[in-house]
Amino acid sequence: MTVRMDRENANYYVIETTMIGRYSFSDAANRGAKNSRMCPHMQNGDDLYDLVTVSDARQKGILPLPWH
Repeated sequence: MTVRMDRENANYYVIETTMIGRYSFSDAANRGAKNSRMCPHMQNGDDLYDLVTVSDARQKGILPLPWH
């Protein structure tokens, strides 16, 4: 998952979602940065990669998996 902290800041964090709730945000962000394969594709303008905001996903009916 890629996260932008606010609208003014262009810095994005790639988060390893399997670590959420078990490790710190910093650990999940560090792992995500190491494992990220999306960023180079986006920087090169690859049409198969894009960012989707959470609000846009929700409006289109894409919901998170239930938390158990």
